[in-house]
Amino acid sequence: IFEIIIKKTRKTMRKTIIMTLTGIMMLCSCATKTITSDNLAALTGRWAIVEAMQQGVEGADKAPFIQFKADGQINGNASVNSFFGGFTMKGDKVDFSNLGMTRMLGKSMDIETNISQALDNAATIEVRKEGAVMKDKDGNIVMRLKRQAE
Repeated sequence: IFEIIIKKTRKTMRKTIIMTLTGIMMLCSCATKTITSDNLAALTGRWAIVEAMQQGVEGADKAPFIQFKADGQINGNASVNSFFGGFTMKGDKVDFSNLGMTRMLGKSMDIETNISQALDNAATIEVRKEGAVMKDKDGNIVMRLKRQAE
């Protein structure tokens, strides 16, 4: 009788260990961000936002910028408030995720609204000699960027 119980216990333990390891592997794969793009190396770094939704950023409370990090994180300033989040790329396609922003009021909230809308609408990023542009799904430019010295 004890042999039967021991055999069943070993089988159960083996199944439990396999299920646990499978679960851990699944969790790890979900947490890993994959960023694949020819543009990623060229995009990584700090960029001045010079235009959003076809409007300039002159008169902003603070100089708007966005910083792309190689680990798939972004942060920046939208004129009044700071923003942060993640991004993934495949080719020139971009997807921003988990974007958050501080919530203060300032004189240039119109500029901030344009920057927020541009980030929401961005579908692609093209890195060009003179800077970078974000375009919406229809190919309209929603944001123009200029590389900043680090």
